[in-house]
Amino acid sequence: MKPVEILQGWKKLLPGSHWNLETALKSLREINQKDLSSAKKNLTYFFFANVLSKKITHLLKFRSVLLDGDPRIRNTATRLLKILNFHLSEKEKELGNARLYSMPRKLTIETTRQCNIRCIMCEKEIEPGSNMDDISMPADLFEKVAEEVFPFLGVLSLTVYGEPLLTKYLDRIVELVRKYNVVLSIITNAVLLNNDALIRKLISARVSLSISFDGADRQTYNKIRAGAKYDRVLKNIRRFQQLREESPDGKHCSVGFIYVLMRSNIEEFPKFVELAADLGADYISTAHVVIFKSELINESLLYHKELANRCLSLAVAKSKERGIQLNVPPPFDLSGKSACGRANSADRMKHCHYLWEESYIEADGNVVTCCNHGRPVVGNVYRDSFSNIWNSETYSEIRRRLRSDNPFDCCKDCYIVDGRSGHFEREENFIKINSRETGLKGAAKCG
Repeated sequence: MKPVEILQGWKKLLPGSHWNLETALKSLREINQKDLSSAKKNLTYFFFANVLSKKITHLLKFRSVLLDGDPRIRNTATRLLKILNFHLSEKEKELGNARLYSMPRKLTIETTRQCNIRCIMCEKEIEPGSNMDDISMPADLFEKVAEEVFPFLGVLSLTVYGEPLLTKYLDRIVELVRKYNVVLSIITNAVLLNNDALIRKLISARVSLSISFDGADRQTYNKIRAGAKYDRVLKNIRRFQQLREESPDGKHCSVGFIYVLMRSNIEEFPKFVELAADLGADYISTAHVVIFKSELINESLLYHKELANRCLSLAVAKSKERGIQLNVPPPFDLSGKSACGRANSADRMKHCHYLWEESYIEADGNVVTCCNHGRPVVGNVYRDSFSNIWNSETYSEIRRRLRSDNPFDCCKDCYIVDGRSGHFEREENFIKINSRETGLKGAAKCG
């Protein structure tokens, strides 16, 4: 099937629409030439004229028209679908639509809950048994989701609760992300990043690699990340960077670090910025530790605000000096006047990119809205298609109520939704002792 035949197929789907075949074909050629600017403009007009006027019932129709044709144009077809999906998603988010014609732009899939180390702050530490005895998602379930969602997807993230490099069908995942032009994002402890074949495989997928690394000093790192060895992991990272530099695909990869901020490692965080820069990292992301065990409560920087602010300020200055991107939480308010109460006002409950752009699928097939504690399970991909779940009654109701006076409880308690920098300081965002029933493994009813 030639590109023009595909576009004529669209025409049949859109009787009476304002459709300019010549303009659309020009857009397709521009995409082939990697000149996307005017293509985006034309395709945006197309969507506003047709999709938003309800002449297209769902982007899934485009999937069948485009991808069932000539495999030689699959690359162009998938890029086109992603552009269309992006613009529609942006418009639907702006309008606050509850039921969506677009599909997620980012999907996080928990391929396994198994993990090969035991971090002191991890929620898995309050569970009985070995980390390696937990469940994994079957390959056929992953493929079912991939075939449905990947044509529209920009980013696939492999993480949530386990170590993604333990996934037994990682080869197949790499094949699928390359087939559908999806960016593969992996959050890993890098312990298994110890052989060249695996590294080259990930580089070929143009991976975005985020390495969990919670200390600049050997002793601190080994204490926090029990089972991982500081020197061995650094060796793995350096080898990855070497092979990345040698590969033509390496320029499309990124490598960064995720640093969990706590009392044990906050004072050496500025030093870690130096280490990350020396390792050639592209970025550093951070998150405050969430406390699940009473014996670790003093690790929360909620009780060391002045120290945290001072160390984060030094780290920011160091990142500017070394030219590395650094994402840190806002400083703690030391005035005692922070607006930390629950946000109920409808005019504040406006923003949540997760509900329109992203979704999470856990290893048991449960679909959840985000990573916030207490978020509801909105469906299961064992029992239903993802597209049906994405527009299910529960998912739509969460979107609908977000901007109302009565959002779901998990949204009321979310500082991202609230949008006030001080709101994140509420104690329940830091301390989750005895809250497993509303935790990552126990996401259920809220609202």
